[in-house]
Amino acid sequence: STHCISSAASDVYKRQVQLQNIKKVYSNLLLDKDLLIEEENDGSNIIYILRVESFENINDVENFCFEIRKQGTVCTPVFK
Repeated sequence: STHCISSAASDVYKRQVQLQNIKKVYSNLLLDKDLLIEEENDGSNIIYILRVESFENINDVENFCFEIRKQGTVCTPVFK
């Protein structure tokens, strides 16, 4: 699948608030996209990653990340 990941808040409440804020700020970019929050443990910290899916092609992913980065948010294209 073609998707990207972006960092999110580190607890459930903050994560939910962050997700709502992301949806508001990036509403035009998130239309017709599937959102999934994944929890990862790096050994000392639990981090949450927002996965955005349902892009048509790699150019759509790169354009999405370009727009997200302009707002100061980390965005990493992932190709599988």
